[in-house]
Amino acid sequence: MLSIHNQRNNNMNGSNVLTASSSPPRPRARFVVTKLRSWRTGYQRILCLYDSHFTTLDPESHFRETNSFAYRDIARQPVALPNEPNCFLIEFVNVTGQHVDKLKFRCEYCRELLTEFLALWTSFLHNFHANANVSRNHPSLANNFVSVAATNTNVSAYPTFQCHRLRRTGSRVPCLLRALPHAVIECDLNGNVLQVYRYLHIEQVGFTVDDPGGIVVHTTGRGRVFFVNAPYNMVAGGGSRGPIVGNGIVEASPSAPNAGSNGVGRARSDLASAMKRSADQIGVPFVVGQGIMLDSWLQLRAELGSDCGEAICSYRVTKPTRRHVGTTILRTLFLTPKYIVEKDPATGTVVSLRSLSSVFVVVRLRESETELCIEYKDGQSRTYYSTERDALACSILDACASADNVSVGITEEKSDGHRLTPRDIQTNTSNAKVGFLENMFAGTSVEVSLLSRLSHAASLLTGAEESTNKKNILDDVLEAASEFNANVPTSGVSPLVDKKTVASALPTIISVMLYLLSPGGSFNREVSEKSCATILQSVYRIVRCQAGFQAIAEIPDSIKFFESILKIGDVFGIFWSVKLLSAVVTCSYDPRDREQEFVNKQMFLGRPDIYQSLISLMIGVGTASGGWDEYPTKNYVDTMSTNVRSH
Repeated sequence: MLSIHNQRNNNMNGSNVLTASSSPPRPRARFVVTKLRSWRTGYQRILCLYDSHFTTLDPESHFRETNSFAYRDIARQPVALPNEPNCFLIEFVNVTGQHVDKLKFRCEYCRELLTEFLALWTSFLHNFHANANVSRNHPSLANNFVSVAATNTNVSAYPTFQCHRLRRTGSRVPCLLRALPHAVIECDLNGNVLQVYRYLHIEQVGFTVDDPGGIVVHTTGRGRVFFVNAPYNMVAGGGSRGPIVGNGIVEASPSAPNAGSNGVGRARSDLASAMKRSADQIGVPFVVGQGIMLDSWLQLRAELGSDCGEAICSYRVTKPTRRHVGTTILRTLFLTPKYIVEKDPATGTVVSLRSLSSVFVVVRLRESETELCIEYKDGQSRTYYSTERDALACSILDACASADNVSVGITEEKSDGHRLTPRDIQTNTSNAKVGFLENMFAGTSVEVSLLSRLSHAASLLTGAEESTNKKNILDDVLEAASEFNANVPTSGVSPLVDKKTVASALPTIISVMLYLLSPGGSFNREVSEKSCATILQSVYRIVRCQAGFQAIAEIPDSIKFFESILKIGDVFGIFWSVKLLSAVVTCSYDPRDREQEFVNKQMFLGRPDIYQSLISLMIGVGTASGGWDEYPTKNYVDTMSTNVRSH
């Protein structure tokens, strides 16, 4: 078993409540799997991937950890089983070092799982040189391990090729392309990674017909052209095959068999073959497209974004990239009716464009006042910095809504590590793959399981005795809420979820926020309000469904709840408080329940503390928590309240 102690970084200045060293590390990714056994029925688990190990959780016992496995003990590269759809095999060195133990899993998203798994595994091997430890501890398996060892270990491990990348300006820059198990990576001549092209995201690979070394990698709607010159040999310590370029990579000898014009074409073919072999091993289709003339590709590249429509708004942003380590590059971000367009302000050319329909969520990181991350449904993300960060986020949300991508929300936590399915799969829709998840959770939906977990964690906090370590319990509540938010769209919980389940969970979740905001509580105000900002997103998703919309008014403390959350000082918390109040007084499902909507409006908007706090925020006078600096007249407030309740 692997024991790891990590510290969760909450960056809460002046507070030690949520930064204890006992906080568990956050997984990089999660997947629902079935553990297969040859002699009896398999069982379901949630597989969590970390930087140095992976764990399995039992979904039937509130996600309790059942096992932990270290990457250093993996004997050889995990691969998809070609004759067993959606199945893959992981082989471990036995504790005795004399034989291999095998773990066999099935996952509906096997290729996505293996991509994430191999990315973390190869990174671990490279960074920590685990091959030396395994070879020393388990000499009988040294040869098997070396065959898939880290970058600077074995000649046949990861094929690497000397190339030139074609820039959009037409110039060429030398680089290296290396075919890893999960992706082909572009490096500079010192071995520093410049870009990662996962096989999962490569739409197709093409070849230039007028240049024997040209290969086009198509991803995110556009192609990258590389000219493959010759292969590089990789030997431990450089050996005697040529001068070391970086990371143990040595330049091929001029007299090597692949040198020369014929060798260039052969090197391109070798690179494509290496990419195909790796893609096949994780079950990703490797598509070879039609050949293209170089001039034709340059023309297509120059026309990128020419038909994306007129700009609605634009923002000056900076963008971090691997190509400019330690600095950022200046970009202009345009929003059109259908696209997010990124331009180089120096040349005015389009650098990239992404469809608004492909946006999954907008992440407004609490730790920074300028950082904004856009997560896309294909699993990719883009990070920008802007002094108008919040205005940019709101513009993206509005643009997505106009483009009928209404499920896009805004949060403070990235979805990676919380999702149980790839981003492009919604757990509250009816399709074959989600049906697998329904079976996995013993006939209940993923949403029900996550809602039950959140409710259970919340009940433990409100019922905890003073001597209990409430910090750990709150961590579990926030983790459960983050998982719920990442897996349930902002459009709301599925109408198929049992009404009793919603009605029983909602009061418990609301009570935990009242507990956090109560005077003299166990947590300081800053931590409590930050925690509420996360939990409010869960409540919003619950009240957007029919059962939650009807149940909220029946909760005894619901009025006190809204009076409390509308007076918190946390900016993001107050955003979700107002958004939640809007959802409670506006029916979002069909057919529209006007009777319940009227009841909710009269109940909540008719309370003086609620409408005064709301109007204070609406007119921008004073703060919700501190009242008005310049008090509006009573008639003005009463008139505003009446108008709001009547619509």
